[in-house]
Amino acid sequence: MASTIKRPDGHKWVQFVDEDRKRQTIRLGKTSKKDADLVKSLCESLLSCRKLGTEPSEKVVGLLAQHPTIREHLAKHGLCELPSEKAEAITLNAWLDIYMESRGDVGEGTRESYRNTVECLRMRLGETKLDEITEQDAANFRTWLLTKGNRRSKKTKRLAPATVSRRIRHCRKVFKSAIAARKLTANPFEPVKGGTEVNTDRQHFVSREVISDVLKQADVTWQTIIALSRYGGLRTPSETLTLRWDQIDQNSMTIVGKGTDGQPRIRKCPIFPELRSFFEAASKHKTDEFVVPGFAGRVDRNLGTQFHRLIKKAGHEIWERAFHNMRASRETELVQTFPAKDVAQWLGNSEPTAMKHYVMALDENFQRALGEAESEASEADSKQNPKQHAAAQDCINWKEVAKNLPKTVGSQPYAVTCVSKLLKKATLLGLEPRMSEPKSDVLPITP
Repeated sequence: MASTIKRPDGHKWVQFVDEDRKRQTIRLGKTSKKDADLVKSLCESLLSCRKLGTEPSEKVVGLLAQHPTIREHLAKHGLCELPSEKAEAITLNAWLDIYMESRGDVGEGTRESYRNTVECLRMRLGETKLDEITEQDAANFRTWLLTKGNRRSKKTKRLAPATVSRRIRHCRKVFKSAIAARKLTANPFEPVKGGTEVNTDRQHFVSREVISDVLKQADVTWQTIIALSRYGGLRTPSETLTLRWDQIDQNSMTIVGKGTDGQPRIRKCPIFPELRSFFEAASKHKTDEFVVPGFAGRVDRNLGTQFHRLIKKAGHEIWERAFHNMRASRETELVQTFPAKDVAQWLGNSEPTAMKHYVMALDENFQRALGEAESEASEADSKQNPKQHAAAQDCINWKEVAKNLPKTVGSQPYAVTCVSKLLKKATLLGLEPRMSEPKSDVLPITP
């Protein structure tokens, strides 16, 4: 690959073998070892890219932009190109138009998520030249999202940290694509930390008791919707409203969903025992090919408003992300009984995604763990050798015996000290019977 050579006069060279198998030397003059190592590293990366026919990584492009002198050295030896004369810079708005037009490779849900990010970028930085956006601008944009980025809610202007993290991730993609198109040399959002995309504050386990109360307030159509979400774990409305009778057999449902790329994802999900009665009731009211009649498979229908009415009518408080949390509650129940990999396959997500966004920690498991720990401790205590307890009860307390003895016998003091000596010997020799008992230091007392 490449090697660094230190010359006697303090100059440094970097040598490498080019594609024609000829040795090339980059003479750097008097420079630091750090800079020489950087040139060596860039040589190796660029040679590897030329050999594989790939584009340099974003990191390499950024380093070349930060060190124009090094770039000139490398360009002289054909490892890279010097930047062409600066073309007319475009605004961020113009680039966002190009970017959104190019994202036909994702599903509609993902495109909608991108649109939310793009709208925020237009509001804050839309008229700024693309190559004039700095890392500080990117950091300020994140702060704005956290404090004033919520354009939908009338209650608060703040966005949840998980939403901010997702939008910063989208911003990185927008500017990374600009680098690939040679509109930029560095990504201003690269050093901006997005944070976690997990929002546990919005997680809510929907108990079966609550769902039972809500089901009593619903007609057959809505009972089917609620059961498919809570007991079937289907995405609602996308999978619930598009489920057809011909996708259901005796033991399973064939669910046709969509991935983030918009392509269909087909999976089989068991018909859990809790679902069978709802399918039987729905089959008696069948009016078309869909299990949930009246919606014609349209997934753009607003189900949240009516579902919230049913929850209130049942006397319960509305929980956030109503349908998502019902699906998450079902997945949380299933992983208590079945392997997580199987459950994730049935419900159409991956194990990491399930653990991150669906499966919840339950208080009842915590209490059960405490109960089992106490039970195990009690059982271990009861299994201790009962003979040890009996021996402990039968032990003679020699100190108490010594206290109750008279201090004198006649004119002679009683040998209480002898009792102490006996105790010491008992400690050394033990209280178990021995083949030959030691002679006692206490003289027999005669009346």
